[in-house]
Amino acid sequence: HIRFEDYSQGMGFVASFLLLFLEPAKTEEIIRCVNSDPKFIPGYWKNEAVGFATDAYVFGYLLAERRPRLAHHLSACYMQPEMYCQKWFTALCVHVLPFEYVFDFLDGFFRLGFRFLFQFALALMDALEPRLLDTTNPGELLALLRLDRDVVGTSLDYAAIIKDAYAIDVNHYDYPAL
Repeated sequence: HIRFEDYSQGMGFVASFLLLFLEPAKTEEIIRCVNSDPKFIPGYWKNEAVGFATDAYVFGYLLAERRPRLAHHLSACYMQPEMYCQKWFTALCVHVLPFEYVFDFLDGFFRLGFRFLFQFALALMDALEPRLLDTTNPGELLALLRLDRDVVGTSLDYAAIIKDAYAIDVNHYDYPAL
């Protein structure tokens, strides 16, 4: 909080994960870059995370374009993007993916920036779509979307989801306009 003049639980998760493998100075350097460079997620790690909320709704737009039936279903079940994107976007999947896949996720994020968040989220929704469409129970929907292992089980191939994310083209969008 002192160094960044704000605090976000997501930043705490990411910093804690990085500190498992990196020196504190390197971790702080990475956190500063992610928190300020437009390539990454400025405005996400704030008490009032306007940057995150804005991008969550941008994701909602992308999902409606790619998977209109699923987007409509989630909306009809009162699932708004800022409710379920938080763990993927602000915490960079640190506490929803099994650790062995967090490294691959972060590799994509550090190479491609915020666009990889959209690519990953769209690939994840592709994989979850049949199960999400099968329920209208908000609790079950949120458990699936936060990748709760007790609900998802072992049925998701996270390596394939991350690989598939790279094939999703999100570069042609005018993000400031969205």
